[in-house]
Amino acid sequence: MKEGFIMNKYLQNLESVIRNINLPFQVMEDNGGGLYLLIFNEDSEIIFLSGGYEYEHTSLTNALISVSSKTIDEAKSIVNSWKTNVNDFHNDRSNLNYTSIYERLTQDKIGVFTIVDNQGIYPALMGIAGCIEFKILEEEN
Repeated sequence: MKEGFIMNKYLQNLESVIRNINLPFQVMEDNGGGLYLLIFNEDSEIIFLSGGYEYEHTSLTNALISVSSKTIDEAKSIVNSWKTNVNDFHNDRSNLNYTSIYERLTQDKIGVFTIVDNQGIYPALMGIAGCIEFKILEEEN
């Protein structure tokens, strides 16, 4: 048996999913392993920002799959139905300011990376949480 790791088909399937997402989006990972999903409208305004995906493996991938291959209006409707989870940033969810949260998240230029967006998947920028979520590597059998 050959030892080592191989890139799996899951990553190839993920590439297909992200190519079919009609709203701009980013998946970011911070230097503490936090995973965040940001979805923008056509005017590049944030319409959804959520974190904590590192605690619920595959929930981030499932969110991306749910908006893939949808029209812009269908995807917006799905996004609007999601419950936000931004406890790390703001306790009062009735007055969320996504732009302010995004600015705080991205102020640390060294410790926060976009690991997936409409343009592609960036495994070299992923930490352990991103690699686990997106099943980047698996042991060869």
